[in-house]
Amino acid sequence: MSLSCGTRTRIVSLWAGQLALACALGLGWVAAGAAPKAPADTKAAKSATEDADWLYTIQRRDTLYDLALAWLEAPRTWQDLQRLNRVADPLRLPPGGKLRMPVAWLKREAAVADVMFVKGAVTLRRGAEPAQPLALGAQLRSSDVLRTGEQASVSVRFADGSRLLVPPGSEVQLESLLVLGRAALPAVVLRVQQGGAENQVVPNPQRPPKYEVRTPKLNLGVRGTEFRVQVDGDRQWVAVDAGRVRATGEAADLVPGEGLVAGAGGPGRPRSHGRRAGP
Repeated sequence: MSLSCGTRTRIVSLWAGQLALACALGLGWVAAGAAPKAPADTKAAKSATEDADWLYTIQRRDTLYDLALAWLEAPRTWQDLQRLNRVADPLRLPPGGKLRMPVAWLKREAAVADVMFVKGAVTLRRGAEPAQPLALGAQLRSSDVLRTGEQASVSVRFADGSRLLVPPGSEVQLESLLVLGRAALPAVVLRVQQGGAENQVVPNPQRPPKYEVRTPKLNLGVRGTEFRVQVDGDRQWVAVDAGRVRATGEAADLVPGEGLVAGAGGPGRPRSHGRRAGP
């Protein structure tokens, strides 16, 4: 499967123009403070992240009792953490060590995302409501669907300051927006149905975010990176500019300069795409 240099140039040029305009307006990819939490129901926000583990870095004076109260949702208790991690003494934990906490065990609240930049015709579809024009400053919730017209784009900020840019001709669903546990660990799941999505995920070694992007053929998980996803009918690709991206079914992470193309036969082998280019 070959990579098209012509397509690569066109996509990068288009997205670079949208990013430049966003930066000129002061709404670029600058990490910002946390967005407020929404009182919405969290049932629709359950996601595939629930079968994953989160690694907590032990701090001084931590005990399993305190961590269970801060992070775990009933009926899970400190004994569950003790069994899972084979901890001998729940009152004596080594600072700097790691504890596994299944995401499905964590307390959760629904979160919102803020619309930071809108250019052109962008619509929001929420539930069974008809699509409405999207306004700057709007707050987005789980299951909301964004659609951009020709020459249109939108920039969205999540609870931890991570950013999403939706370029022209795209449809992206915010499938799940959550914050987990006392420290508000962000958990975001996006679904790209059409067009593209450019992501900048804020790295946090102490509280790595759970950030997933899905297309009809690719499931991508990241911890702090910059990467682009494009869906063009049956052909879909991801290109990594910084950090690492894990694609379902791939033995190794995609690293900066690598991309992956999925066609009718499923994902192909990772390929080099260069620092500024997509397949």
